[in-house]
Amino acid sequence: PLPNAPPAPAITMLMLVPQDVPSGRPIPYVIQVTNNSTADASRVRVRMPIPAGTELAESEPKATVANGEWTWEIHRLPRNETRRIELKLTPVGKPSEVQAKAYVSYEFGQAVRTRLSSPKLNVVAELPKEATSADETVPVRVRVSNDGRVPVERVKLTETISEGFEFHRDSQGETTANPLTRTWDLGTIPPGTGKTVEYRLLAKTGKELVVGSNVDAGGVVQDSHVARLKIQDAKLKVELRADPQSTDAEANFKATVKNEGSTTLHNVRVVGSVPQDCKVTSRTNGGRLTSDSVEWVIPKLVPGDAYALKWKLASSTAGRKNVRAEVMSQRGLRDAQNVETVFAGTAAPNWETKFDSPTISIDRNGMFTVRIMNNGTAPTKASKLTVTLPSGVGFVQATPAHKVVGETIVFEPRDIRAGGSEIFSITFRGERTGQAFFIAKLTSESLGDKPMTSEKYVQIVSGR
Repeated sequence: PLPNAPPAPAITMLMLVPQDVPSGRPIPYVIQVTNNSTADASRVRVRMPIPAGTELAESEPKATVANGEWTWEIHRLPRNETRRIELKLTPVGKPSEVQAKAYVSYEFGQAVRTRLSSPKLNVVAELPKEATSADETVPVRVRVSNDGRVPVERVKLTETISEGFEFHRDSQGETTANPLTRTWDLGTIPPGTGKTVEYRLLAKTGKELVVGSNVDAGGVVQDSHVARLKIQDAKLKVELRADPQSTDAEANFKATVKNEGSTTLHNVRVVGSVPQDCKVTSRTNGGRLTSDSVEWVIPKLVPGDAYALKWKLASSTAGRKNVRAEVMSQRGLRDAQNVETVFAGTAAPNWETKFDSPTISIDRNGMFTVRIMNNGTAPTKASKLTVTLPSGVGFVQATPAHKVVGETIVFEPRDIRAGGSEIFSITFRGERTGQAFFIAKLTSESLGDKPMTSEKYVQIVSGR
């Protein structure tokens, strides 16, 4: 399609004169010339043939007389501007009317220029900043651009790769007798544009990739480019060490991640497994817990560097557990190691607290009972129960062995066998109406510094 035409000037003229004037007086004329377009007009001229029976009395601007007409040269009239001509004609003799005509003319043209340019082509092959022996493929991106001012036709790209590499099976292009060379027909490339060819290579035995790119347009214009890339060794290893047997139902694990290759690895992910019936009791900072693992991400691991990660597991069941440490990188490197640890049993204390009746009358007895259960696989050692009585009740008796310290009943510590339970009871008497809150507290070696507490109340009512 043709381009849009440039704007052209549009000149209009308006001539104003009274319809009637007294005899013997000069006749005033106003001629207005206007450029109503967005383009300037050149050599603008207004001419008026001299009306019969008249003489020019005055003119602003002055007129030129030649060949029986008056002429005004306006020359250039810019867009959207108006020029005004004022003149007066004096009748000669006694005419009954005067007829006058005016004309406007102008010129409009265009100037064009054509440059005689030589065709130009440029080819550049782009390779990754780094690649390793662990990468599945090496991507190659070739950009062919027309940096000239004229189209380039019959453009052909030829790619040649070094020994030890081969084109991936999904790479496009025409194969040749040489398996290391492929060609692409790119057709016509308009000026200021380009075309991109992308393909992938497999690194077989090569340690340095050399890509030679050559572009040719029917022998008229050529360009070439050579790109190089060293293939780095990538090796990732993990060593897992653990306590062969747990102490107090807990075992320590340590995974050491090593970069044994020649290239830096980023965002290395480490996963330590958590077997069934186990839970993580501590871990190296940054470890993220999931339902069956603890995971870390090492942001950067330079060649020859090692990174140690630790975690501790507790098991609610005794027996042999298999723990696995697995490491993987964004480049697809993986390594793993398994260890076995024999876990001793662990205690799992639990309890329930209740009243024999939610309400008692004043001067009547009630009972508060605490049942402690051990649902674990090892005894709950030194389980100690204390119950603090409220001011609205009176202590009557308690079982088993205990002592009274102020308002608190302190039962003697006991060991509760795995799967066993113990019952503690307190008999009390109602003394004042209202809600009477009992506060129970259980400590044991397995609970550590996190005792179990419970607060319950019985409603004491009037005996009437």
